[in-house]
Amino acid sequence: MKKRPNKQGIIQIIVVLIIALLIIHFLNISLSGLLAKQSVRDFFIYVWGLTKIIWQDFLLLLNFIRGIVQSH
Repeated sequence: MKKRPNKQGIIQIIVVLIIALLIIHFLNISLSGLLAKQSVRDFFIYVWGLTKIIWQDFLLLLNFIRGIVQSH
């Protein structure tokens, strides 16, 4: 039997994003002004690159574990 995707997790992420956007709005922080700053852009580029590296390592580890499990 296949597992179905967890829809509840997606809804939680959407709710958290909406709450974060509301907090930013009530604090009168300009999201476009914040994203226009070079330091913020550099930070997100760094985080995205780090995320890709971690994801690739995770996939390699997962494939390694699958190989061990299947060989036994």
